[in-house]
Formats: sequence, C-alpha cells, structure tokens
Amino acid sequence: MGKYNHIVELMSTDEYLSCARTDPNNFSEYASVMPSPATARSPTAAEKLAMMEWIKEDAQMKGIICRKLSLVVQGLLDKSSTAHDQWNTLAMHFACLDMSLQFELCAQLFAEKLKDADNVSCYISVFEHARWCFTEMAITFTDDKAVFLLLQGLPQTPEWIIFKCMTITMYSSSSTPTTSSSATATVKMTFTTVAASLSEEANCIQGEWKLNGPGSEYTNVTGPGIPDSKVNPKTGICMHKSNPKGIAHDNPACVGLPCPLTHDHEHCFQLLQSHTPLFIFLSLSSLRKEVSVAATTDAPSNSLSPSLPTSHTTDLACAIIHKIDEDSPANSLPSEENIACIIHYTMSTILNSSMTLTIITNHKFFWTFSNDSHVTMKTANHGRLPTLGHGECIADLKIGGRTCCIQLTNCLHTPG
Repeated sequence: MGKYNHIVELMSTDEYLSCARTDPNNFSEYASVMPSPATARSPTAAEKLAMMEWIKEDAQMKGIICRKLSLVVQGLLDKSSTAHDQWNTLAMHFACLDMSLQFELCAQLFAEKLKDADNVSCYISVFEHARWCFTEMAITFTDDKAVFLLLQGLPQTPEWIIFKCMTITMYSSSSTPTTSSSATATVKMTFTTVAASLSEEANCIQGEWKLNGPGSEYTNVTGPGIPDSKVNPKTGICMHKSNPKGIAHDNPACVGLPCPLTHDHEHCFQLLQSHTPLFIFLSLSSLRKEVSVAATTDAPSNSLSPSLPTSHTTDLACAIIHKIDEDSPANSLPSEENIACIIHYTMSTILNSSMTLTIITNHKFFWTFSNDSHVTMKTANHGRLPTLGHGECIADLKIGGRTCCIQLTNCLHTPG
C-alpha cells in the first residue's frame, strides 16, 4: 500500500486488515464493502447489527486516514466514499513516492560508468529506467540532469572526450534562447537525442575496431604457423614438408650451416658440388599462359654463355617466358643469348609485391635469425608494427609441377 511513515496508525501492515484481506461476504469481520441483507426488504436483527457495526468502523477508519493528511490531500478524497475507496485513491496518487528511492537512484546514476562501446545499450537502459521511476513518483527529473549524468560516466579516452565536449557544446547552444536577429533556429536537443547520438558513436567505434589491424596490408606474409610435426624415432629429426622422412642431409654445401636438419636432399636449395647446375625450364607446349622461370646462376660479366658459380649461394632472377608457338619444334628452348640476358638483369625481390622486406610471423621458418636489432615498421594505415628480429628464411617455390626450395633474405619477424 505504499510507505506512510508519517502516519503513526498506518505504520504496521496489520492496522487495516479489513480493507486489505477480509472477505466482503463474511459478516463476522469488518468487510471493505457494506454487508447486504439476504432479503432486501426484511433484514434480520443480526444483519442490521452487522451493517451498523460496519458503518461505525468505516467512519473510524476514515478518521484515521484523514488525521495526518493536509487539506490539499484531503481535497482529493470523496467524503461520501468508503474508507477502502479513499485508501485506493491515496495509493494511486502516492504509493510510488519513496523518498529513499530518490536518493538511491541519484547515487546509482552518478556512479554508473560506461565500460566500453559494447556495453552502451545497457548503460543507456539504466538511465531510461531511472527516468521512468522518477516519472512514476511524479518527481521532476530534467533533461539537463539526465544528460549531465549520462556524459560524466563516459570513459576518459580521446574518442569519448571529444564526443563529450561536442555534445555539451551543442546541448548548451540548443538550450540558449534564440533572438529574432538569428538567421537559423537551433534544434532543441533532449535526452533522447543525446542517447541516440551516443549509440551512433559507439557503433562507429565498434566499426573501427573491426578494421584490419597494423600489418594487414602486407601481402607477402607467412601463415599463422604449421602443426606440430612428428619425429623420426630412428634419427630424432622432425618430419615436415621440407623433410618428410626425417633423415639427415649429406650435401657438402650445407656443412657448417645451421640448416642441415631442416630439409632433405630433394628440398635443398644449395647447389650440389657433384652435379652441374642447370637452368630450370618447363615444357610449355601444353600451357596457355605465361610462366615464371627461375635461374640459379650468377650474372656473367663479359661472356654471353652461362658459367658455373664458385660459391654455394647464388642470387635468384625471375623472368617471363611466353608459350612456344605450336609451329615451333616441341623441344625448342631459349637461346644462350636470351638466357644470359635474363640472368644479367637480376631482381631485388622474388615476388612482384613492391616490397623490399618480407614479414614472417612464425619463428620456425627462419634459417638464420638475429635479435640484436628491433625495427618498428610504419604501416600503410598509419599504424606501427614492432618486429623482434631479422634473418633469412627458406620457402618452397612451385613452378609447374616442380617444387624448388629457395632462400629469402632481409626477413623480419613479428608475432602473428
């Protein structure tokens, strides 16, 4: 029935049981409505006594109700109505009025803080519920207070600080009365419009978070990693795509290098000392498009004929060779002059990605690695990508149906 602590007679819930919980048809107790006789024209003596007792108790209850009420509140009550009806009238007007709840709501709104952009709907709903409670209690809760409490709970980040300053400026300008000399009328901003702007700002921040992060513009990035490889029980060497059998490599060119166990004979990118290095060409009679062909020799200085390299490390040059015409012999190959021209113009990168450095996200791909220097790369989206070291890596280059193991230099390592 509401809180009426200022009325001593109504402080307990058992003070007015007849209006709250008694059965109207039970004449032994005081009912909320006047008891009626079984025969309207000829009531019995017991029925008359019950009606007189009910009228007396109802008058006493109305006196208790109106005892501590002001004249203004008493004007809301109909004197001809019963005490039960007067009680319902007071409950309809003042049952939601709770002085302690007002202070609790204000303290809750002042302590409410927005955690992040994902929690903005829950944050606004707290203020909407508080405004509804104040309306039900017939208490004035202005938009100025609601907007102030809504903005003071925003996080202290650059995005929300700018939004808060702009909203306060626009709200203050809209609250200022416009003069007749002003050219345009300012749109009145309310709590609803500010809450809608807050939701739009949160959606924009969420959209920015979903954009690609720093380093996403790199196209020549190694994958997130390879699954755990198995180990050959006989040799104790890991088995992976560059060494499927897990056997040791016996190429003399790899002696003294830190990679003799990372690949086998077929996947070795070093030149074998017992074999003559040859250029790799494809049979292009069945192809219908251009093919990249890799040459694994040093560029000759004076002679047009290719010469054998003296070291086990050579540069990689890429060239484009068109499909051989159908009228030409099937075993036609480029001339020695064309081969020498291809070798002479070496390229700075093996991939046409306009990059001079390669980003590697998995440390397992490095052949040699050094962490003596840490470089911070500036990305295309004005971000910064820190690196943990640099070195050389190995990779598989597929040309047609063959796979060649190549070496990548100037590689940077950054966690994926």
